[in-house]
Amino acid sequence: MSRNDILGIIIISVVILLFVLVYILLFRNISKSKCALVRKKEEDIDILDDILQDFDKFKISNINRLQKGKRKYSSYKDYVEGKKVNDKRSNAIYTSISFVIALAFVALVGFSLSLRSNNEQVFIGDSALLVIKTDSMSTKNEENEYLFDEDYGNVDNQFPANSLISIKKIEEKDIELFNIYAFKANNVTYVHRLIGITTDEDGNNLYTFRGDVNNASMTLESNLLYEDIVGEYTGFNSLFLGSMISYFNSSVGILTVFLAISMLIFYYYYVGKYQNAYEERRNILINKAFTDNSNFFDTVYRTLVLENIDLGSSTVISEPPYIEVQKEEIPQENDVSNEGREEHINENTEVKEEVTEVKEEANVEVKEDVNKDINIEVNDNKKVYPRLSLYDRLLGASEEQIKMYNEIKHELICYGVMPRYSNSGESFRYNKVRYAKITFTLKGLRVYLALNPENFKDSKIPIDDMSNIKTFKDIPLSIKVKSKLSIKRCIYLIDEMFNEVGLEKRLNLDRINYHSEMLEVLKDKKIDDEED
Repeated sequence: MSRNDILGIIIISVVILLFVLVYILLFRNISKSKCALVRKKEEDIDILDDILQDFDKFKISNINRLQKGKRKYSSYKDYVEGKKVNDKRSNAIYTSISFVIALAFVALVGFSLSLRSNNEQVFIGDSALLVIKTDSMSTKNEENEYLFDEDYGNVDNQFPANSLISIKKIEEKDIELFNIYAFKANNVTYVHRLIGITTDEDGNNLYTFRGDVNNASMTLESNLLYEDIVGEYTGFNSLFLGSMISYFNSSVGILTVFLAISMLIFYYYYVGKYQNAYEERRNILINKAFTDNSNFFDTVYRTLVLENIDLGSSTVISEPPYIEVQKEEIPQENDVSNEGREEHINENTEVKEEVTEVKEEANVEVKEDVNKDINIEVNDNKKVYPRLSLYDRLLGASEEQIKMYNEIKHELICYGVMPRYSNSGESFRYNKVRYAKITFTLKGLRVYLALNPENFKDSKIPIDDMSNIKTFKDIPLSIKVKSKLSIKRCIYLIDEMFNEVGLEKRLNLDRINYHSEMLEVLKDKKIDDEED
């Protein structure tokens, strides 16, 4: 090995070591920060969402078990314990498979080192495996006429460089011309084709070999004795295994395998720490939220939103406190029914009415607990007024708005989405994806949904396209809810939205007064100024 080769190996080794060190430190910091989030209870929303999805699986599992005549789980906790047992079995199988794979790699490295220390060959009984280093047997040289004559037997059994081949010991009487043999010369093993057999003065056979690529035999492979022949090529060869062994046989290959195993050990160590913290917090939340099977979903919802058990500041979001109000153009009416036409015209003139009513009701008590002046400012002929908080809007909501709010929210909750509130309204997410938002207007509600407005532009449902506003990119379809007809239309759109993503609806979910309970949550609670 030259000095340049040694220098190259050193440089590659240093680079690999630095890469592994950076990987380990990076993964350590990520694991540490995620564990800290779990301990600070800032992951509680996602954990509770995971619990709710798992509870759905529990109910489906009980149905399947009953259909198969098996005993159903007596409770969700019983299901969780059973799942832990199954997970332990799965982990044991996974660990066993991983151990076998790791053992196979270790065996491959050990075999490579054995080849390296035994002149590239290891005999097991009468057979041996060895790796071909050159391409002297990869193709046929046209000057070797015997390679193109079928009368000389099998002469189409070439193999490329780095192939792993098998050889077997052979008696001298079984040696045949033009077969491939392994032989030693100058303490190096060669694998070439036998092209000539002669005898010396003492009557001993002399054997001459040549690689199929070469047009002449080398001196070291001419006139060899039987004692120099190691074995006969059996026909087995594998380029894939040979390439792997050649790589693991190198210093860089051995170092890479060692570092890869080290990286996997650190990876599983830090993943295990995070999983332990996650499971510990998950068990705590299950114990806090659990009451009985039939009311479990509702209990978790109350735990998350209504009782607000130390979920951290990440549950509270708000929008900027001021908004510009401009008059909107009234779109062409498509609904042929009188009720639909009247509603559509009224809804599209809502912004104009809002400005007028805010001006008239600015100094009027909405309810006993709300006594705020709404000061309208005029800038560049545009009216700008401070936005009421969600608590104030809920408190000042009319009976019709309360009914609308409870109806729409119940429809969303039936699909397992989790609510988060802000000053502007209430958003609903599933697996961190926002699907809907409810905001209050002066006379009704405005609901934003994760639907493509283009799919409904020719329908009779009056909708607005909000896709050009960054805040509503993920929920671009907007519908105003002010009447029984618009409630039905909104529910239809909600069902369409969740059918597209494949979420199932809970039909037996108890109805509650979401309005009253949200007022309890928001009372005396400050909502931080964060972007929704």
